Amino acid sequence: MKTARFIPFIHSLYLLAAGLWPVLHLRSFIIVTGDKTDVWLVHSVGLLSVALGITFLFAFIKRQITEAMFVLAISTALGFAVIDFYYAFTGVISPVYVFDGVIQVLFICLYLFFGRKVNPA
Repeated sequence: MKTARFIPFIHSLYLLAAGLWPVLHLRSFIIVTGDKTDVWLVHSVGLLSVALGITFLFAFIKRQITEAMFVLAISTALGFAVIDFYYAFTGVISPVYVFDGVIQVLFICLYLFFGRKVNPA
């Protein structure tokens, strides 16, 4: 299914935007997400998100959407979702992170539903 090939592309754009935002404009990121005590950690997570986004974009461009790429994509989204929900619901981080968690769950569902229909070659 051709539609399924676009999931890593859309996911890559989301990860790139989410990762670059705090790196390029920390002030607006803090206004939306709340004060941060460890800016180095915000930048670290942002740049790791960028690295994942570049990887998913590369897989899409090269048509190398493999099972390993799907495992990485699902585990990435799951990791972000668990952190978002747990720490937002325990009051450690801003409730705005629940929105990101919902988006991550949506990506997981898209990969699980459409992922089996993609021919990697």
